[in-house]
Amino acid sequence: YSKFKTAIDAELVAQHLQSTVHTVSKVIQLYETKNSRHSVVLVGCTQSGKTAIWQTLKRAMTRIANQDSSDPLFQRVQEY
Repeated sequence: YSKFKTAIDAELVAQHLQSTVHTVSKVIQLYETKNSRHSVVLVGCTQSGKTAIWQTLKRAMTRIANQDSSDPLFQRVQEY
């Protein structure tokens, strides 16, 4: 996950957020969950970071896809 962690760190900095071990871990957990499930529901208290986590995942995956489009694990993400 070194390339993925680098992209996550870069996206957190771009969003003016702190890149902590906990935050990076949560983004990776969401990525792994999305790869093994058909749907995911993020549940938590107000201001707990739900939106920041999924937006960081979306942007990190898109960043990797733009840099290395041959990697099938990381595709551009579109939000509807």
